[in-house]
Amino acid sequence: MIGAILISLVAARQNGPKVSKHGHSLESNHAGAGMGLHNNPKVRTIVEGDEDQPETLQYTMEINRINRPHSRHSLWHDVSLKPMHGTHIKGMKEKWFFHFICEMPRGTSEIMEINKTLSLNPIMQARDTDNNPMFITYKRDEGIPFNYGVIPQTWEHPDLFDKKTTVNGDDNAVDVIQINEQPCEIGEVQRIRTLGAFAVKNHEHTDWKVLVENVDDPDKYGHEHVNDMDEAHLQEIVEWFKKYPTGEGHPEGEIIFEGKIHDPDVAGEIIMEDHYHWKEMKNPVIHPPPSMGDHMGGGGGDPLEAMRKRMGGGMPRAAGGGMPGDGMPEEMRARLKGMGMDNLARNSMEL
Repeated sequence: MIGAILISLVAARQNGPKVSKHGHSLESNHAGAGMGLHNNPKVRTIVEGDEDQPETLQYTMEINRINRPHSRHSLWHDVSLKPMHGTHIKGMKEKWFFHFICEMPRGTSEIMEINKTLSLNPIMQARDTDNNPMFITYKRDEGIPFNYGVIPQTWEHPDLFDKKTTVNGDDNAVDVIQINEQPCEIGEVQRIRTLGAFAVKNHEHTDWKVLVENVDDPDKYGHEHVNDMDEAHLQEIVEWFKKYPTGEGHPEGEIIFEGKIHDPDVAGEIIMEDHYHWKEMKNPVIHPPPSMGDHMGGGGGDPLEAMRKRMGGGMPRAAGGGMPGDGMPEEMRARLKGMGMDNLARNSMEL
């Protein structure tokens, strides 16, 4: 019985939907969580399009392996949430250590973003409703005053209330403000530590902005907490987001919680919650969405355990209080982990 369940769930992972119910492309080619994706000569950004027309350029990731040469990958779906290679950095909390994808380098004004609908989600210039390429209009000549991008494998769910703001998510990956002085490169994968976060109300949706630092930059500040940042620099960032809408003739933006900047723990919690939402979108069979109560502070913990409780305890446990599959052979665990189903291997099929 357990073997049949495993086979069906593996098949669901391999042959799952290619488009989410929100219209997002889910196509991906597993990049290998254990592979170091930063500063790796086997990993490079491929740029396609007409260089004389920058608005046509598309950026995707390519990994050149012996058995899979020149394989293309989605920067949103295939780059792991956390670095799994060479992560040990002295004095650093590894639990709030993540990958960052660069979309907009410091000093640029083209609005570049991961395209959610095209195959493999290339980074490209955003278009307005008339299909014109979009630019930052607030202080356009200066460009964006920080590096900007996203945390991969995250998604702010547009149909569920954010636990902290009680406003729905904005249907995008978690936005990141990378504070290093060195401009990043479009499509670059970096290892970062979270410093803090603040929330912007964007068209009645929650839009979290996570402050981070590239830990591999030799000229990094070495901050570990938002309180370590220069106060003037921090306020400059927050003020930029307040003023940004005025460039298009809109009122100033609203910073939720009266402008409060949350600490690294809250920033990390936001990322992990939206990583679970991404899992729901990517693999709805393996990661069914929790109830609304779970997202309003009434749940928490393992959503599959919550499902078992909602079924009145009808989901059987193994002898000794474990879940079915706790005796799963190590070979099968390894195969599941190699397919990126590490949670399934670790939790031993909690069904």
